[in-house]
Amino acid sequence: MRYRLVVHLDPLTAIAVFNAALLLIGIAAFLFYLVLRRSRPLADWARTHRRSFQVAGAVYLASILITACFQTGWYRHGIGLFVAGLSGLIWSLFVAALAAQRTIRLQTLLWLTLCLSLVFAGWTTGVNRSRSRARMIRAIELAGGNVIVDRLGKHAAEVQLPKWSFALFDTSWDRVRHATIPIEAFTPSAVRSWCLDEVSEIYLLDAKNQRAAVDADAIAALDRSGQLNDFAVYGGTIDQRGLQLLAKFSAIESLAFDCDHSPLDDEIKQFKNLEYLYLTNPTVDDVFIEQIDALPKLYHLGLTDPVFASAFVTSATPSVDIVFVSGGKIETGALSALGRFRGSLGLSGCWLSLSRNEPPDMPETSGIGFYQCNLTDEMLMQFSALPKLKWLSIKKGNVTRPGQEAFHALQPDVAMDFVW
Repeated sequence: MRYRLVVHLDPLTAIAVFNAALLLIGIAAFLFYLVLRRSRPLADWARTHRRSFQVAGAVYLASILITACFQTGWYRHGIGLFVAGLSGLIWSLFVAALAAQRTIRLQTLLWLTLCLSLVFAGWTTGVNRSRSRARMIRAIELAGGNVIVDRLGKHAAEVQLPKWSFALFDTSWDRVRHATIPIEAFTPSAVRSWCLDEVSEIYLLDAKNQRAAVDADAIAALDRSGQLNDFAVYGGTIDQRGLQLLAKFSAIESLAFDCDHSPLDDEIKQFKNLEYLYLTNPTVDDVFIEQIDALPKLYHLGLTDPVFASAFVTSATPSVDIVFVSGGKIETGALSALGRFRGSLGLSGCWLSLSRNEPPDMPETSGIGFYQCNLTDEMLMQFSALPKLKWLSIKKGNVTRPGQEAFHALQPDVAMDFVW
């Protein structure tokens, strides 16, 4: 039986491994050369091909710097520059020893100065960044928040600290993946002193549930060139200026906040790359549906305790794969409004109050899931005439087996999943 070892490396990690291997090979060659001592023919050949050594050293140093610039973790903040400078110094010593060089040329002096600058810059950058990150972690945890550090690089294609180094470097030497911050601690001065530019997910928590608005000045203090793609406020709101500032972060794909029973601000249309939107206490009306229709990439819309308007006249049909409603009272008019979304509908913990004489008008709905709702056999039959319905799922409802069989007789092509 034959075995084959397959190793999958992302490009950046592969380049970093290649550079590290070259560095080790260079050190080994240097030591090997010192053991064998210098030979005149070898020294003459090295002096003749000095330009080739210079070009090779410059290319090697540049490759390490390019790898460091693409990293967002500890490698970019110090270690990359440090390794690049150290590699350049070792290369210089190797070439000087190989060529039996006893004098220092101006080009060599400039090269050594550059390498020493990279060593000191890398060390100070790494230390300063680590101290800033440590202050941020400590401040957030003292305020009651939580910080998760991506030590093993499972969530990003980056060079991260190896396991054996955990005893040497504390968590502040690695990138912060996401932070849960109390909303009162999210202030402009705190944001400026923290290193949130490397955080991809920021969660603000209003533990007092006062629906406090996020400080827009704190949002303005965030680095727009950072890694932020998920911004969520639990129990708090975002005002118009805050949404304007967040819309400038083109990488944001997920957004969550409390609407506090107020109409959704029109600034939401500026989030052209938004894929996930979670709203608490929203007011769903014609304007709301048209605003959602303006989000071209929206995949998942979550509505918690929504309030629906009494009537809808808009012709907009937003293309959203999943609309998930949690809590609240759902009447026939609300289902007709949700039926304008082209995709699937999920209802969890909702109280259904449907009219017996007026079935919901849901021409675009392709699937419905009822989870812990008061759905009965009579209510279920009102969904038997939906033209595009492909699947139906009911979990912990009041639908009986005869009701299931009656629905299947009317819609034999609809895939059904019933869990009592």
